[in-house]
Amino acid sequence: MPPSSDDNDERASKLNARLGAHIAPHDLYARTKNLPFAGTLRCNVDCVEAGSWQEILLDYEVGAGGIADGATFKVTFKFYSDWALFQTADPTAANYLSAEYQAGPLAAGQSPASVQYLSVRFDQKGHERPFQKAVIVDIVDGYLNAGDHILIRLGDRRGGGPGTRVQTFIEDHFRFRAYVDILGTSRFVAVPGDVSLRIAAGPAARIILNGPRFARPGVAAPFHLSLQDRWGNIVSDTGGAIHLTAFGQDGVLFSRDLTLPAQGWAAVAVDDLPSDRGDLRFVAEALQARDIAPAEAFLSVFDDAPSPRAYYADLHVHAHDTVGTNSPAYNAAFARDIGGIDVFGYTANDFQITDANWKDGVETIGTFNEPGRFIAYPVQEWCGSSTAGGDHKVIFLGDEPPEFPYNRKGEHNRTLLWNEDMKGASANLGRWPIEELWDAYLDRPEAHLVIPHVGGRRYIADWHHPELERLVEIASSWGHFPWLYQDVIERGYRLGVCANSDEHRGRPAGGAPGVQVFGVRGGLTGIFAESLDRAAIGVALRARHTFATTGERTALIVRCGDHIQGDAFEHTGSAEISYRFLGDLGWDELAAFDQTGLIWRRNLHEELGFSDRLIRLRWGGARIKDRYRWASWNGRIRILNGTIHRFSASGFEHVEETAWRAGPTDVGFRSETYGDADSIEIEVSNLSAARFIVEGTIGGFVKVGDPRKPAPFIHRPDFHWEISGAELLENGELRLDLGGTDLFLALERLTASPLPRDISGHFTVEPVNGPFGFRPVYLFGRQRDDAKIWSSAQFITFTEALESGKDR
Repeated sequence: MPPSSDDNDERASKLNARLGAHIAPHDLYARTKNLPFAGTLRCNVDCVEAGSWQEILLDYEVGAGGIADGATFKVTFKFYSDWALFQTADPTAANYLSAEYQAGPLAAGQSPASVQYLSVRFDQKGHERPFQKAVIVDIVDGYLNAGDHILIRLGDRRGGGPGTRVQTFIEDHFRFRAYVDILGTSRFVAVPGDVSLRIAAGPAARIILNGPRFARPGVAAPFHLSLQDRWGNIVSDTGGAIHLTAFGQDGVLFSRDLTLPAQGWAAVAVDDLPSDRGDLRFVAEALQARDIAPAEAFLSVFDDAPSPRAYYADLHVHAHDTVGTNSPAYNAAFARDIGGIDVFGYTANDFQITDANWKDGVETIGTFNEPGRFIAYPVQEWCGSSTAGGDHKVIFLGDEPPEFPYNRKGEHNRTLLWNEDMKGASANLGRWPIEELWDAYLDRPEAHLVIPHVGGRRYIADWHHPELERLVEIASSWGHFPWLYQDVIERGYRLGVCANSDEHRGRPAGGAPGVQVFGVRGGLTGIFAESLDRAAIGVALRARHTFATTGERTALIVRCGDHIQGDAFEHTGSAEISYRFLGDLGWDELAAFDQTGLIWRRNLHEELGFSDRLIRLRWGGARIKDRYRWASWNGRIRILNGTIHRFSASGFEHVEETAWRAGPTDVGFRSETYGDADSIEIEVSNLSAARFIVEGTIGGFVKVGDPRKPAPFIHRPDFHWEISGAELLENGELRLDLGGTDLFLALERLTASPLPRDISGHFTVEPVNGPFGFRPVYLFGRQRDDAKIWSSAQFITFTEALESGKDR
């Protein structure tokens, strides 16, 4: 316990008596001893609404150490936060950041500090993970005294700006952590006592209705309803009711009010819905909030479903014990009760998790594991850099304790040990490179599933272990990565698909997107298993009986005779592939691929008949394949010699992505894409004589500098594209490739007819093997809102092609 002020006063008195005659500012010694050496950080608020606009004052009182001339002070927060990026260029604009010096009282005989001014900047990677985002204040031309103050205003409104936009997702304990370079040596010490804020949900703005997309007749199909704010955060303590109606082919099957709890999450589960009466449409309405749009969900009931019902998994969820938000228990409960999924993966970055936190996390999620209702697995994330193979998850499929962090020999199975709680200063190397991770779990491959993925340190497909690796993650909150699946298929790897959230924001199970790094909805893995328990789900995952969605409760069933997606089998003669796509908003496009690329495609707009007036501008892709991949689009479409009657935006992830009428002939747009696509649908007259000009800029990650001016994409900083209406009428769709990672613009004709939500069919695959002795075939679908789905490939060995040596 530090000495009290009375103790310091007594100590000062004794010291003065011992020193005898001397010169020092009066009473400064006792005052200095009463201050913490590294100072104190305070904040003017303790609770704010997620996504709201605020001016927040952080007041740092300099500690007993003072701050030397030329030294630096930092206020940091975790890298996964999507708090709006700060700028220091325009005090009249949003998110203006300022820092100012205020002298503390001087003791008699004490000289004032000599600092001339403070220089402030914001650096997205200005400190050490996880507290990487940093407001950095440099002390210019002089020093600071103990007791002086540095005042940092986040969203300084004094120049007329609106403030700063707070992080968009809720968090129990959002923390600002301060560091100070007291002696000007560039070595920082943490200021004791983080500032902790509660970030709470805003008012209810939408209804979420989650449930399985298909079921066999008579099988229970649980649905979960919840109220969420405009950023996708769960609302609490609302009470009231949601009215749920079920429609069948013959009209209304039932209609009832569901009471929301007066305390706790505004959510309710329904597990007694009829599943023996054919296809159903559910509509949920908030009776006491007419400004909230109803929510729809669909359930298709059929005898030959490949599993009792659609099972959905999120196998990649971080909690606050590594780089996530809120506790393992919070995330598991959210996945089960709000997300309404069936399978959950509590995931820890292996270099960052402490032994104690892993033990607690595994024990916690074990209490959620309830066969028949909700399955929870512990998951290690091996965090090797791309040069060593890239990120891989290890899912521990069995009920026995995982051999992590240590195996039976006491060897640690981490990538390395490197976290803020470690005692030493050097990294303790473990399983590095990827071959050593495989070696850790190869003795029992059936009890483990290793999944390579694209996150920060992206997987490089130069490595592959066929016994341990059965799936690859191709969508998450980091983005959409169809190029990765095509890459491994071209190499002849027998890998199926999965998609997960890689959630860092406490919103697993296809939770809402945020801003910045995690800019799209988290993905989901669909699983065909005969029962909901760890063993059956594990077998299905390793058998590749999966499909991957971009977070929606859609489904895709692929068959070739008795075989389903993921199967590897021999076949004689041409293969007939049958499919069924089950969606919610209507399918735009269906396609199939093998190791050569696209082999089959359906444009549903064309099949239903193009409208003479409806068109769509679509743009998407990513700049690069690595962590800061997103493309920031700022553009417009100009339509000359044609009248714009109406337009609407589609695919936008949040309220800060937008399209607007920019004049009589123009529609402007601003959005970011991470491998996904955004679009504007336009009704325009005189299409045959019209001319379209699409132009704008592509920017990206801003580490330091003005975030309002994204760094130009060096390979394609701008675009300009001109198309005639006659060309569009002739071709139906036009595309301009822009480089990067599948960056593109597309101008497309649309149908005025409703797009199908449930579509089945078949196509024929000729008996030709790939160069590796089989032919992998997988399917893909895209809905009107850019929701996507992929099937695991079927790995077909055409026997007569083997005998004749015919391949491609």
